[in-house]
Formats: sequence, structure tokens, C-alpha cells
Amino acid sequence: MAISLGTTFPSADVGIGGVRTEIGSGGIYRIGDIGVAVSGNLVSGFDDTGVLFAGVEYADASGLGLGNLLPYHVRDNGNDTFTIYYQVRDADPFPVTVSNFKVTLDINGQPTGPAESLAGLLAITQRTMLDFAADMPDGNILLIPQEESRLYFVDPDGNIQTTAATFPGMNRHGDAAVQQHPYDVAFSDDKIFFAWTETTAGAAIKTRGQIYNMDGTVAVPAFDISAADSTSHALGSVQVETLSNGKIVAVWTDASGQESNASQSSVWFRIYNADGTEAVGPTQVNDVTRDRQDTPILFATESGFVVGYSVLTFSVPAFNEGRLKEYDNAGNLLDTETGVPFALTGSGVRTDNNTAFLLAGNLIEVELPGADSGGGGGGGGGTPPVNGTEAGETVPGTAASEQINALGGADWITPGGGNDTIDGGAGNDMLSFIDLPDSPGRTNTQFRLNIDLGAGTAHNHDNSEVMQISNVERVTGTIYADNIRGDAGANHLRGAGDYDWFTATTGNDTLDGGNGLDMVTFVEWQNAGANALSDAFSPDGAPPTGGQATGVVVDLANPANNTNLASGLTLVSIERVTGSSRQDVFYGDGNSNDFRGLGDYDWFVGSAGGRERYFGGDGIDTVTYFQSSAGVTASLRNGALVNGQETGYGSQGDAARDLYFEIENLVGTRFDDHLTGNAGRNQLSGLDGDDFLFGYAGVDYLMGGGGNDTIDGGAGSDYALFDGNRSDYSLSRTASNAVTVTGADGSDLVTNVEYFRFDDGDIRIWDLEL
Repeated sequence: MAISLGTTFPSADVGIGGVRTEIGSGGIYRIGDIGVAVSGNLVSGFDDTGVLFAGVEYADASGLGLGNLLPYHVRDNGNDTFTIYYQVRDADPFPVTVSNFKVTLDINGQPTGPAESLAGLLAITQRTMLDFAADMPDGNILLIPQEESRLYFVDPDGNIQTTAATFPGMNRHGDAAVQQHPYDVAFSDDKIFFAWTETTAGAAIKTRGQIYNMDGTVAVPAFDISAADSTSHALGSVQVETLSNGKIVAVWTDASGQESNASQSSVWFRIYNADGTEAVGPTQVNDVTRDRQDTPILFATESGFVVGYSVLTFSVPAFNEGRLKEYDNAGNLLDTETGVPFALTGSGVRTDNNTAFLLAGNLIEVELPGADSGGGGGGGGGTPPVNGTEAGETVPGTAASEQINALGGADWITPGGGNDTIDGGAGNDMLSFIDLPDSPGRTNTQFRLNIDLGAGTAHNHDNSEVMQISNVERVTGTIYADNIRGDAGANHLRGAGDYDWFTATTGNDTLDGGNGLDMVTFVEWQNAGANALSDAFSPDGAPPTGGQATGVVVDLANPANNTNLASGLTLVSIERVTGSSRQDVFYGDGNSNDFRGLGDYDWFVGSAGGRERYFGGDGIDTVTYFQSSAGVTASLRNGALVNGQETGYGSQGDAARDLYFEIENLVGTRFDDHLTGNAGRNQLSGLDGDDFLFGYAGVDYLMGGGGNDTIDGGAGSDYALFDGNRSDYSLSRTASNAVTVTGADGSDLVTNVEYFRFDDGDIRIWDLEL
């Protein structure tokens, strides 16, 4: 879906004619699913239905003389009220005394009570003005006082909760009070991504970043988002947003020397992982590369982001307009909207999944890609945060999009749906989706939830429900089919009902499928080593053991045998296993198991009990019954064609009712077996006992082993294999296509076989006298 312009509401209807965008002078904010704009002592509200209230006076600005009244923050209280924080300065721009107040208004813009004087950091001070304020996920407010290079975390009354570490440098490109967006913050994975512009008088603007932990300590020291190397009269700006996948996008204005273009200033973005590593390198937004492109505006969407910026050029053709560009989460350009009627403004807000607003005199609606519902990929919306305590407890969410902070203790978190941001905090926390209803429009071939603790996300089948997850160690899925992946830690993942799919990761995890036939896949395992076994003719019919397997060994009956990515796993109620792209070995547990081999030379070990389904996938794959206590009968060709390929099934012993898909080789037991190949190239090994081996068509390799065996190669050029030298056996050709082979391991009747292979060489049937 592309972006587009919706309704434009005239400035006369808005009531404040725009907002000043310099520091401490107001702005445009999201409150629930509406937007509010404050400027001076006036506030207006709007949503996609129109202007809700216009130019309401929330504070008395009379009698200020040389002073001024400037709002610097608006806080969504989540209960259909919001609080405006503002300063009264006795002189402007150089006050002697600054007084801080807050006033709470209802959703119609009417005060719910008188203004209150603030305490703590926001008490009446001598010239302490504020450069920046932002709400934090834990309910506190992040503040930067003017003249300081430090973050403060204060409660809603202004009392300091945390004094954070400093960030290097101060923003002083001229006077910060006239600069648009010199600071911004975003929150992801329990981290604070802080960005700011930095310069000294006469020097170029740098855009920098520093990542803080939620306790105010530095997680990643300061780094250059952009290090400009030339001066420009254009003021620097930076904005950051958390994307729906948990990554951070930073958008900034640069002087011309940063990259090769002729603009006085240009707009760029970069995408970062939550730990500060780069996901997408610097990307220029503007396609006009002359004069000025600046004052960026940034909105996150359900699956990407939108950058707005102004274009001012006096070169022919001259024009002055706004532009919007839509990108996906990977930074790929999706859509461009030109001729947007704003210029030199930095005021904008997203109000729900598919609506944002720009305020530049007129109020301009922007239709965003996304479902028509509150909240966005980052969660939170206008609903108040749900906060737990430091004790272990149940922390229930609601159906709204909200921030859930479980805090300390081993908590049980139950979101109620919506686009939530969920932080388990300290402790071994369980995130349970067991009570969620089914997702509308989902089919039986789609998962109800795709949960990935490593990526910190959970979303439904069509991404209309997206959750951000951090500090969660345990997960319970829905009663429907879910796709669940842990992280590098020790996770406990529960599938509950239906056919769930688990992706194995590092860490000593417990995977509990619950009801239904549940799958664990080891598709993420990588190994470049060489295989120890590349055919089906091991001496005792056993597969590779331990470290010999380049993939994983998965033993559902005895997990102590598991290796590589499967090592350390506890598997409960897991009936199906998908291996890796390397050589895997699978052991069942006596129940009805499904095993899928993917690539390479995989081995499947038959077990007693239920019906097994063996999917070999690519490569040369073997099913062996070497552990069985009685003979088996198995065929690779007696089933129905599936996708044009032969399938087979077993009918006696432990092979009874087993199904074979894309299997090339069979290994029998130490007893009397009946093994049949298919039209492809097969390897059949009877081991001990009086076996019957039938290769059918193709070039087959047949080894009877000990006992008096009957071997029929069928069509094609086939090989009978024997353990020993030619001199250890006597060969008697009894017909044009029949040979009796006698040795220490028995007497075999061999028909329709062209080659007899011994340790010291091959004999051809036509070399034998009839």
C-alpha cells in the first residue's frame, strides 16, 4: 500500500495556525488515537475525522511582560486525559527565573483541574530551561536541561529517579533555541537509542548517537551517525524511530560535504540494530541535489517508515515544497509523494496505524500503509503502560496496544492482543498467549503467531498484530498452531495446542509441544566438515555416532545422545523433527514420529511401536532397522506417487506402517528381512539373517550380509557386494542371469546382477562360465 495525502484542514479550523518548532516552544503529539498540537498557551486536537477542538486556552498567558509561556512536553496519561508541561519565563530569551507547571486536560481539551507547580528537577530555578523531553516505557520522563550534556529520568512530578551518564559535546550551532530537532530518542530491546547534533562555533554539524541502558549507564559509547566535513548555514536535525522489527532508523540533515552532492543540505537515513551495530548504511533520501533539502519528519509504519522533508531551490526550475518517501524495514524505497503543501516545518505526528498529520499552517492528513486500528508496530499507542512490581506476579494486558513492563521477579505476562511492547524486566519471565483468540482471516496453513525471542518480535499471519518483546525467557503459545523461536539463552518454550513449529537455537532449551503433532527444526545449524559415512554399508548397519554426524543427532527416546545444536535440549511432547542441511541422524521414541532430513546423507533409525514417516529430502538418505529384534519387510516403491516421485511403506516388523518419502537406501536387521528398492539408485543392506533384496530398476548396490540370501537386482546394471576378497568365495553361474555365491557368511542366490564386488576388485557376470 502506498502513502497518499488525505484531507487538508484550513489553519482557521485548527485554531493555532501551526506550532513553533524550536526547543521549548510546543509541538505536535499523539494522545491515544488523536493528535494534539500546542503552541504558547493554546492547544488543538484532531484525528482522521477532522478537528476535534481548536485553540483552547489551557493556561493564562496574560501579564507576562518581557516573559513568555512555552510548553515543552505533552504526556499521554492513557485514561482519556493528557498533561501539558510548560515553563513561564520572566524574560525571554534570557530569563532570571523559570517556573515549571503542568496541567491535565480531558480528551476534549478541557482542564480537569488547576495547574500544578512542579518539584525536583522541574522546581522554580534560576535560568534552568529545558532542551528536550520524551516519555519513557517505564512511565518516567527523559529530560535534557539546557547547558547540560546529560540525561535525567524524572517521574511525572519532576522528581529525579536517575541521573544518566553524560554524552560528549554540546549542541551549539548558533543558539540551540532556534534549532529544529537537535535531539531524539527511541527505545528497543531494553535500550535507549539517543541521537543528537553536535558542533562548535564555525564548525560543521555532526550527527551522533549513544546507547544507554534503562538504568542510565552507557551500553554503547558515542559514535558518529554522520560526521559532516564542511560547514553550511542549514541547521542540523535528527530524528529516530523504533521500527516494527525492533531496529532503529535515524534520519538527519547533513551539510554538502558529507556525501557527493551539490546541495547546501541533504536528508539521509541509517538503520541500526538495537545494540548500535549498523543494519543499513547511510542512504540519501532527497533526489534533488541542489540548494536545500532539510527539516526531516519521520514516522514508523507497520512494516517500514516514512520520511518527510522540505525542498527549497532557487535554481531553475525553482520550487519550494514538501516531499514524503516510504521505505520498508530494510530501507528499500517503496513510494514517493511530491508537491506536499508544507515547507520549512518539522511538525508531524502519527496517530494510528494508517494516519499521520503534518501541521504547517494548515493541517495535512497523510494516509499510511497499515490496518485501520490503533497502535503501531512499536506498540504503546495512547493506552497507559501496564506496570508490574519487583515481585513475581501475573501481569495481564488488555486488547489495546500498550506498553507492558513486568519489572522484577518471575512474572507471568498475558497480553490481550494488539500491538504491544512487552518488557519482562529482571527475572525468569513467562509470556503466555494462551488466551488469545484466533486471528481473523487465518487459514489452516498459516500460523496464529510467529514468535521470535531472538528478533524480539511476535506477529500474526498478516502482520496486523505486531508485538515487540524484550527480557522474556519463557513463552507459551496459543491453542492454535504457532511458530516459536527462542534466543541464545536457556528458554522454556511451550506450544500448547495444535501443530506447533519450534526453531532450535543455541542454549539449553526446553521445548514442550503440548497437544497436537509438534515439530522442532534444526535448520539454522551450520557445519562445513566432511561426512564420516557416505553409504549405507556400515558393518553393523548403524548410522554415524556422536561427533561423526556433521548435522545433528536427535534421539527422542534418549536426549543424552543428542549432538551439536540438539545437545542440551529437553524435548517434551515433540513428535516431528526437521534436521539441518548437513548429515543428520534421527531416532524415534516408539510413537508415531515424522522425521525430515533436508539435505546431505541423512540416517533414520526405525523404532518399535507407532508408524514413522521418513522424509529424506535432498541427498542420499538411509532408513536402518539395525536395532530391531525381528525381521522387517519394507519397500521404497509400493506407495502412491507424490509430486511425481515414488514412495513406499513397510509391512512387517518394526517397519510395519512406516512411510518412506525421498528415501534411497534401506538397511535391515540381524534377522530375515525383505527389502525392495525403487526405480532410482538404491543401496540395500540385509545384515545377518536369510534376506531377500530386490533392487528393482536403476543402478543398485545390494549386500546380503551373513546368512543365505536371495538377491535380485532387477532392471539396470546392479552390484552385489561381499565382505572379503574374491578368493574367499566360490561363484557358480547357474543361468544367464543367475549366480550362486558361497562363502563363510553363507550361500546366496543372486539374479539380475551384473557386477560382483569384493574387497580386492569386481567380477562381471559374463566373465563367469555358464
